[in-house]
Amino acid sequence: MSQKTTMLEKVRILDTTLRDGAQTPYISMNSLQKYIIAKALAFVGVDVIEVGFAGNDLELDGMQRMAKLGNRDYVKSDDVPIICCFTKALEPGKGNNNYIQRALDCLSNADPDKRMVHLFVGTSSRLMNYRYQQKESEAIQSVKDSISYARNIIGHLGYIEFSPEDAMRADFDFLVEIVDVAINSGADVINITDTTGFATPDTYYNKVQTLIKRLTRTKNVIFSAHVHNDSGNAVATTLKGVTAGIRQIEGTLLQLGERAGNTDWMTAVTNLCILQDHYNVDVNHIKTEYFCQLSKLVSEIIEQPIPLTAPVVGQNAFAESFGIHVEGVLKDQKTYFIIPPSLVGQKQSIVLGQTTGPEAVADFLAKEGYGFLEVDYTRDQLLELTSKIQSYCTENEYISETETKLLVEHYLQKKPLQSQIYLDDFEIKATTNNFKVKMSLVTDKGQRKQGEGEDSGLIPAIINTISNILGLGSLTCTACHTESKYHYLTNSPFDLINDLELNSQEKIIAHKLLEEKSKPYAKSFVEIYYCKEKYQGKGRASNTLYATLKAIINAVDAIYRLP
Repeated sequence: MSQKTTMLEKVRILDTTLRDGAQTPYISMNSLQKYIIAKALAFVGVDVIEVGFAGNDLELDGMQRMAKLGNRDYVKSDDVPIICCFTKALEPGKGNNNYIQRALDCLSNADPDKRMVHLFVGTSSRLMNYRYQQKESEAIQSVKDSISYARNIIGHLGYIEFSPEDAMRADFDFLVEIVDVAINSGADVINITDTTGFATPDTYYNKVQTLIKRLTRTKNVIFSAHVHNDSGNAVATTLKGVTAGIRQIEGTLLQLGERAGNTDWMTAVTNLCILQDHYNVDVNHIKTEYFCQLSKLVSEIIEQPIPLTAPVVGQNAFAESFGIHVEGVLKDQKTYFIIPPSLVGQKQSIVLGQTTGPEAVADFLAKEGYGFLEVDYTRDQLLELTSKIQSYCTENEYISETETKLLVEHYLQKKPLQSQIYLDDFEIKATTNNFKVKMSLVTDKGQRKQGEGEDSGLIPAIINTISNILGLGSLTCTACHTESKYHYLTNSPFDLINDLELNSQEKIIAHKLLEEKSKPYAKSFVEIYYCKEKYQGKGRASNTLYATLKAIINAVDAIYRLP
């Protein structure tokens, strides 16, 4: 670490995937899954893990278990995160039988200096009038009573965070007053929220900066940013807050959260790393090299894919396909990649597609052992192969490495393009613990081969059967991705087509395209290893089983066709 870096102020990361992220519609995480995510967050170096909402009685045991990650004796390390529990403030005059004590119960397994109670009160007129039915004076009294009470029971070692909910739409003088009361009552973290996600980055900057200046006491107070992504500006707004004095970023993994989600803190941290000379803060305690793995872990748990173009962790974040771009990247990675892929646990990839140029194809040929231009193949051969790859991708969505090699074998080595192994018929019998498969295959010469196999898993049973039929020995399927789609026909896309200024022929083409896209189908992608070589296969059919069978046979067929 450079001397300059050691002098910079640290920005803490509060991850709220397990609280705000768990409020995302259409996903779920059980207590064990949350614990695994919490352990991963602690490993990556997150400063604060918000484990849930104290009002959720069903998750009390799970939150207490996660709180152990803030216990040095349990973790057997001095480097443990702060464990935070979210709870609402007391209602004035309702006494102390409240959620604050529940929050402390949730945190009881964490060390005293690793506990944080996170209190919130609505501060915009809309929330106070229509959600909480509170006047400004009542909200202020609630904050004063709640934070004083929380500080008394959590002790001087613990943390108290206060969130003025919907702060960006609150009357600013009232916001200053209620935050001032919170600090003077014992809060040491002030979370400046953009609950609806529609404050512009400049508006957020100005309000944060002005708020901090107008407070009577800010020493030893950490200012935090909790921004929602409804406008798509959450990361930009959060980073603008850092320049105004924010020193704790709150966000989620995979931008989870209600509506359009919360700040993607991994993207924010990556920006702070790459643009350190601009932001002048330190986030070097975060193990950014695990960002990709951490995202995949959460993606698997919630059973939602990471968007292809997601910043930092998306499959395409460090991939290039367009010919002109690839030409530049092959000469100097920084022509288009500002972030070093290794920083976030990714690798740069050159992907062949419908906009691929000859430079990318030549790069593929060199990496796969097919030689070099004007030494092992001519310029004309390269251009022809590039054209065929572009055409193939236009018709088939994308091209796998195996399919590319098969095209290379045809256009450079003059080998035939047709398959050598076809599926003729199959029968599968399933019991509780076993799958038995009978199958008939046909070769390109018309020879029929039959056999059977079994295993406790369907995919291994199919693999064993094919291996037995063809006498291939050990085949291993290392990846199998299958998805099915059915688009319910609605009038909406057709209404748009009808509203466009299309001639009769164009309308027929458009309707035919939409009708074709709306048909049910399944597609499968597999990777098989044979003799330490990888073979990929794709299959498409009316159901997932048949699509998977076709994909496996497609991969096995490549074993016979590739050298």
